[in-house]
Amino acid sequence: MIEGSGRLPSLWSIFERDDGLFRRQGRADFSVRLLIAGSNDSRPALVTPPDQRMTASSNPANRNLHARPRLGSIDVSTLPPAPQAYGGLSPGAMRRVREYVELHLGESIDLSMLAGVAGLSVHHFVRQFKQSAGVTPHFYLTQKRVERAQEMLVQTDLSLAEIAFAVGFFDQGHLARHFRHMLGTTPREFRWSQR
Repeated sequence: MIEGSGRLPSLWSIFERDDGLFRRQGRADFSVRLLIAGSNDSRPALVTPPDQRMTASSNPANRNLHARPRLGSIDVSTLPPAPQAYGGLSPGAMRRVREYVELHLGESIDLSMLAGVAGLSVHHFVRQFKQSAGVTPHFYLTQKRVERAQEMLVQTDLSLAEIAFAVGFFDQGHLARHFRHMLGTTPREFRWSQR
C-alpha cells in the first residue's frame, strides 16, 4: 500500500506495462514473466484474466478469491529461464520436495521428512527452502493444502470435514482457519460462490 493513501500502487509502477496480458478471454490462469521497470530483470507471475461478472459493487469475498495467492500454480516450465540465484535448494532438490508434497499432501508431513527428501539436515533445509521458495516449508505446505481443498470444494460434493481430512488438516475447523486466513473467506462461502 502507498503510505497514507489507503490505495495499492499500480502494477505498472513496478513492472513494464503490458496491457495485452489483461485482454485475454477465458477464466484460466496463465503463467508469464513480468519485466521489472527500468531493468532487464524479471519475475514469474500468474495472471488471472479479469472476471467480467465482477463489478465495483461485487462481494468483497469474490474479489479476494479472484486475487488469491497461488504461488505454487505458476508453471515455470513454460517461462524463459530466470537469472540464477545463489544459495537455496538446488533445482533438483526443490523439484523432489514439491513432488513429495503433492503425492503425500493428505498425510502427516514433518520437516525431517522434507529435509530427507532434499538430502539436508532440518536446519539447512528450512533455511535453504525459504531462500528458494520465499516462504517457510510450513507455509508452503499449508498453502498447498488450501489449494487442494479449493479444487475439491469445486470438483466434489464431499463434506468439509472429509475434504479437510483428505488434504491433511486435523479437522474442519483447522481447514477453515487456514482457508480464511489465506483467502479471506470460509470454505463454505467459497464452494457456494463457485456453483
